[in-house]
Amino acid sequence: ITPASQGMAIALEAVTLNPPLRPIILSPPTGQASYTLTGNALRDHLASAIRSPVMWSNTITGMPKSNLGVDILVFIGPGTALANLCRKEISDGIKSASSLATAHDFETLAHELAT
Repeated sequence: ITPASQGMAIALEAVTLNPPLRPIILSPPTGQASYTLTGNALRDHLASAIRSPVMWSNTITGMPKSNLGVDILVFIGPGTALANLCRKEISDGIKSASSLATAHDFETLAHELAT
């Protein structure tokens, strides 16, 4: 796992990370979700996340309480298991939970969000 984390850190050095336009919700090893890291802090988190446990449930259930106005969740990757589980875990305050796996999925969501 450590070589993968080191490889990720090296790869991320070559990437320009612009400040996010929307909050990025991260699941750190502490289980306390953190929001909108930028620059080196985001790089460090992404590299270290490879060797850390995923605290998914704590992160997801904490979102409605975060006062960030999170009401649309987007999961990127194949399958719909996380979006479906999220709908069950925190149905209060969430307008939608989507899974995006293809370019068409992204286009559809962009159109829905624009209207």
